[in-house]
Amino acid sequence: MDAKVRHLVCKPGVSLQYTVMLSYQHSYHAVNHADVVKHVLLTEMLAAMLEAENADNRLIRYPGSTALFAAMLRDAARAVAAAYRRFAQGVYIIWYPLLPKARHEELFQELRRSGIRNILWTELDCCDCFPDMQMRGAGLITVNPPWHAQAGMHAALDWLCEHLTHGQGHPRFDWLVPE
Repeated sequence: MDAKVRHLVCKPGVSLQYTVMLSYQHSYHAVNHADVVKHVLLTEMLAAMLEAENADNRLIRYPGSTALFAAMLRDAARAVAAAYRRFAQGVYIIWYPLLPKARHEELFQELRRSGIRNILWTELDCCDCFPDMQMRGAGLITVNPPWHAQAGMHAALDWLCEHLTHGQGHPRFDWLVPE
């Protein structure tokens, strides 16, 4: 699977490194409920990191797409674990879809076994609000989430639940592995 690593300089000393999986067809998934969840939560996290006085928040790795998830689920967790061993203070984000086969559970198990602490689990299960879609929701796993981003992410998740699912969805804001 081909991947292209891109860098975005947000401001001096703060950059975003993300991986784009070339087999992922964003135009097909753009503006669906899972895409909205991903972008709103990422925006909250990036905004908080840009406002942070601590210049140590220099790197975000974002290995995530449905293609990566389906084909290389364990590899995503292993890649984050390997990057974490080199840079334990980094913020690492994995986006995942909620699909009928619940493959995201394998990701969770692999991350729990990795020994990494401080893993935030944010997710919106839209339940049956979008019956024509196989993807019933989406989530983000964040290693070392900035503490000052958490309140905004939690509020955004609740807002998304209310406005995307009219309160019928199930938001999750919890620790997969606490600090």
